[in-house]
This record gives sequence, structure tokens and C-alpha cells, in this order.
Amino acid sequence: LWDTEQQNEKLTIMTHKFFQWGIRSNHLDVIGSGIKTTSSKILGSEWNEKYEKAWDWFWEMTAKSMARTLKILEGEHASQLRASWERCKGKMPSEELGDLFFKELARLAPHVVHLFKKPRRIQANQFVGAVEMLVSFAEDPEDFFEKLRPLTIRHIKYGVKAEYSKAFGGCIIGGVAKCLGDEFDASIRAAWLMLWERCSSIVTRALNAGTNLVIVGIVNQDVERLAEAVACAPRGERVDTLTRVDVNGEILSPLYWAINDGMREIAVFLIHDLLEIRADRETYYYGREQMFKTHPDIVQVLCKDPGASELLDTLLNGLMWHAHAVHEGKIRVNYYMKEMFGDPEEQPNVWETGLGVLAVSAPAETFDHPFTIKLLETKWNRFGKMVFAGVQFFYVALTVMYVLGFVIFAEECGPWKSLRYATGGLAIVLLTPQFVLIIKQVRMGQVSRQYLTWPSWLGTLIHFLPASIATPRYLMNSWNTSRIPALLLVAIATFSVKCGEGRRAGSDAEEFSIEWYDVISAAACLVLCMQLLELTLLVPSMAALTVFVNKLTPGVLRMMVVLMILLISIAGALSVIREPHFDTFGDAIVGLWKIFIAQGNSHMDGLSDFALVLVAVFLVVADIALLNMLVAQFVHFSAETMHSAILLVRQRIAYTCVEMESILPLWYKKKIYTEMKFDEPLDFDTSDHGPGGGIVCIEPASVRSHPKYVPDRIQRFTGEASAADPWPRMNQEHDENE
Repeated sequence: LWDTEQQNEKLTIMTHKFFQWGIRSNHLDVIGSGIKTTSSKILGSEWNEKYEKAWDWFWEMTAKSMARTLKILEGEHASQLRASWERCKGKMPSEELGDLFFKELARLAPHVVHLFKKPRRIQANQFVGAVEMLVSFAEDPEDFFEKLRPLTIRHIKYGVKAEYSKAFGGCIIGGVAKCLGDEFDASIRAAWLMLWERCSSIVTRALNAGTNLVIVGIVNQDVERLAEAVACAPRGERVDTLTRVDVNGEILSPLYWAINDGMREIAVFLIHDLLEIRADRETYYYGREQMFKTHPDIVQVLCKDPGASELLDTLLNGLMWHAHAVHEGKIRVNYYMKEMFGDPEEQPNVWETGLGVLAVSAPAETFDHPFTIKLLETKWNRFGKMVFAGVQFFYVALTVMYVLGFVIFAEECGPWKSLRYATGGLAIVLLTPQFVLIIKQVRMGQVSRQYLTWPSWLGTLIHFLPASIATPRYLMNSWNTSRIPALLLVAIATFSVKCGEGRRAGSDAEEFSIEWYDVISAAACLVLCMQLLELTLLVPSMAALTVFVNKLTPGVLRMMVVLMILLISIAGALSVIREPHFDTFGDAIVGLWKIFIAQGNSHMDGLSDFALVLVAVFLVVADIALLNMLVAQFVHFSAETMHSAILLVRQRIAYTCVEMESILPLWYKKKIYTEMKFDEPLDFDTSDHGPGGGIVCIEPASVRSHPKYVPDRIQRFTGEASAADPWPRMNQEHDENE
């Protein structure tokens, strides 16, 4: 009764079902009388004249709508519409038929043609699809209404207005008439006219219901018009206005709409307005909580869009508040991180929390933002670092045990043999929880899907090959991926090497032999010792240095390639002219390399002048040119690369922190979340209690020099404090204060 669009939809669907059960229009009076009589008997003395009048009014309205639908069904309009439409499709191909509709629309309403921007072939097929959908209304209205919702939303986005429906109906009926020719008789015409009369009223109501001032501003990508529309909303409903729009029963998010359609300015305005802190004399208004409630995956959506860095930055800016006043060299900063921190009960998958999404999907530059840094510090210092150090303790202990038992005292028996068995046992113990965690992540969907591209020469085999591989999050960490085979190698080495056997068969070089288990032991030692580098995450400056060196590696490799090409060229020339110490190509390679590292001065004796020139060219290019170029590259990239290395380390720490959080039991995560006290209000000043949902930090006053510093960004308004009133315009407020 209070939603006519929903009432009309339900009555239409219900009446079609009644018709299938044998109900006809002449039964409606009897049904209405029977329901009213039954109701009066059930209520007994409570039934009165007002109830009877109300019921008569309701049934008269309901029966009128049902009778109209039943009359159409009794007249077999559905079969006429389907038969005539199938004849149209049989006479013309879809593209030609759709083009006929488009030309008819251009003739009837040339002013709406500008809305059609897609290629002609696609547009023609869409016209045919729209007519097919209309015909289905007469056959299966429930399916029609399901398709109508997304169609209405899509056309609202295109800028279609309700008044355009008349022209669209004319072009459809005119197109069918031209296609059928003489077959388009009065009965078929009446069926099509009745179909469009019913459908157009539904479509028109849907377009009108979804075309409010906010949507108009978004459709036209007009930030000023959108701001004016939002300014009219009551302050208590302003956030709802910006987060949800009801279009014919379908809830649409203006924010997601703007993001998905690439309307950057609109999206920035919406996020900024939602996260603005406003205050009257009674309370504070802050849309953060409502925004995350209606858009729980907002961070994930922004991270997936490569061009949304500005939007992500705007979001993070809106989650901070800086005080204006400085006390004893310190300043108060509020970080509203409740939703980004993640409630373990609402978000059991830690990879879907704010930090989890940022660690996996966000660009590294995001970890230069003060909010992201504080969120990471809070989690890392509260539990991440401790759990990480505890896990690493076992791997460090394993490495020490392995070096002692398999490297330093490899040939010893006695207690060292027991140590080797203990090392293998510990490796197996450490492997078990890793496999359990991997299985758990697969079952809980905590995976990263890697899409595969197969070469075309595989032919039909491509259809039988997987399109993607789901990799558990644990294995996305390269340290974990290498640790599992390292532990397996340790276990194999433990039970393969026998005490005092197989290492060396004798003391002479001729008797030296390398067995397969020696190779396994060496590989395990190499991987275990290399994994100690992961400990540098406990000291970010050291971790940044390793990342910095890794970033310079491609440049160093390029220099080495050039050096090897030069070495091969000069060595080839020297071997051809058969110079002393350079008789063969292999001798020439070794000789030049010794000269390069200053270990082969004797190789210079007896060389001809031409050979000396070749060696000199090699040394000049290798020692001077290449090394200078390498130093220049190091100097050029040092500052920039080091800063980017720090950001990558922060992201690496964030990933590790989320990884550690994933292995914590639920009760412990709930304990940590409770200790954060996010539900308590945060003070802006003494006795000035603001919105909750975050933490208060006392930062050095130097944060004021940061580009993200905005002193006391709260908009305060005087006057009447009623949630039903819109916020005064800023210029109006300024004039009143003056």
C-alpha cells in the first residue's frame, strides 16, 4: 500500500499465477466477498464499519488491477505477441530488424538519438533484446521484473528520462508494423498497444523513482549540481543520501557507480563529503561508519582500480584528524581505524581487512601515508612483531642446529649424531603446521587466483587445461615457498647421511667424491642460511638495504653482460693470433679474467704490441667505463630507490603482519580488538567528546610539516541543532557569523 511500484509488480506476478490456477475476471467479486466475510467472522465483534469501508476500498483497487491483467490473459495477448514477434524475426536478421527500430526512433524523436553511442551493430542487437524482453512481460512477468531492475539502472546512467518512453514505444510498434506489413491487423495492433501501455507505465515510474537530484548530478558528472542536491538533505539523512539510492526496489550505491564508471571527480566528492566531520551544538556527524557498513569492500574496490590512487588517498585522509594546538612540542592526532583494523567476528578472513587488502593489492606508495603507517605500527607493535619473532626463533634454532650438526661437525658421531636426528625431527615438526595452514586457507578461500595463458599451439588441449590456479596466501610469500622444500631437504639429509660415511672417502684429491646426499645437505644449508635475511624485517632499515640492493641488481647484471661480451670478444681475438698464455679460447678467457682482477700480471709477458692494445682496450672499458657507469647509476638511483625500498619494506611487513594474524586463534584476536576500545568516543579537546572508532596518538609537532596535515578539519555550525535541518551553506554561515 505504501509502495505503489512494489504493489503493482506483486499484483501482476500474482495474477498470472492465479490465471494458471483457473481464476478468471468474473471470480474476483466472489473472492473479495469471501475474504471480507471470512475476516469479519474471525474478528467478530472487533469488525466495524471503518474496517468494512477500508476493505472495500482496498479490494476495489486490487481487483481493478487484477481484472486488467486477467482480461489480457483471457484475450490470449501473449500468444499473439509471441507469434507476431517470431514472424518479425523470421523475416529479417536481428541486425536489420534492430536497425529498423533505430531508424523509426530517429524519425519520431531525433532529439534522443545522441544517447546511443555504441556501434550500430551492437545497438541494433540491443533493440532486438529490448523488444524480446517486452514480449516476455506478457508471458512471464516475474522474469521481466527481474530484468527490468538492472535495465532501469543502466538507462538512468545513460541519462534516459521518463518522457523518452513514449518515443521508444512508438518506434517499437511502428517497427513491428513495417516489418509485418499487411499481417499487422487490428488485433495484433491492440495487443502491442496494450503491452506497451502497461510496460511504459512501469518503466516510467521506475525511471522517475530513481531520477532524484543526486542521480541527475552524477549522470551529468556535475559536481556543483551534486553538491547542491546533497546540501538540501537533512543533516541526519545526508550520509544515507550519498550511500544508497532506491531504484525500483534495487539499491544502488552512488559511490560504486562513480568509481566503476570512471567518474573520478564525483567519487572524490562523495568520499570527501562522507568523511567530513561536521558538528552543531548538540552532536557530531561523521559518515565513516555508515560508509564502511554500506561499502564493506571499498578498500578492495579502490585497490583493484589502477587509476584510483587519488580516491584511496582521499579515503585515508578522511580517517585522520589533527589538532591545531601544540602542547609541549606535541600534537593530538585521531586515527579512525576501527573498520580498517577489522572486527575478527565480522571479518574472520584477515586478508579481507583493510591492512590485508592494502598489503596484497595497494601500490607501495600507499605505505607513505600517515594513516597506513599508523595502522601498520599499531598491529605490528601490538602482536605482529611478537608472533613473527616467536615463529622465527624456531627457524633460527633449526639453522644453528643444522650448521653445527651437518656442516661444522659433519664427520663427528656421538652427541652430534643425536643433534642431527633432533634437527630432522624439528624440521618435520615445523612442516606439519605449515601443511595444516595451507589446507585451512584453501578450505576458507584464503587464496590468490593466478590466471594462466596457454600457447595457441596446444590446440584443443587448451579446453582441458585450467584457466587459473588458486594459490594459498601462505605460499604467496616467497620465504614460505622456499622454506617448505628446505625443511624437506633437512629431513631427507638427516636420515640419508650415516655417521662418518660418505663425506670423503680419503684425504687425497683423487679420492674425493661427492654423493647425492652431500648435494642435498649443501642445498639445505644454502636455503636455510639465506632465509635468515627474513629476520631483517625486525630492523626495517636493514630490510630496506636488502631491497635497495635487489633493485640495483638488474643494472649490475646488465653491466656484467656487457663485460662478458667484451671478455669473449677480446679472448677470441687473442686466441686466434696464438699469443703466449692465450693459446686456446679457454686459456684466453681465464687469462683476461686474471688480469682484470690483478692476479695475472705474468700473462702480460711476451705479448705483441697488438695483443697489448687489445688487453689495454679491455681493461680501460672494463675497469674505467663500466665501473664508472655502475657508480653513476648507483648515485643517480640511491635517494629515489632507497625511499621506494622503504615503502616496499613497509608493505612487506604489512603482509607478514597479516600472515601472523591469520595463525592467531579467534579468542586472541577478539581480545586484541576489545583492548583497542574502538567504541569509546575520541576527544578533540578536554571534555569535547567526538565520534568513536579509533585511537588517539600524541605525535611530535613536526607532523605539521607533512603535506597530509590539516589542522582541526571539523566544520562547526551554530544555530538550531536539529537532525531534520540541512547544514547551512558555508558562505551563509560565514555571513551570519560576521
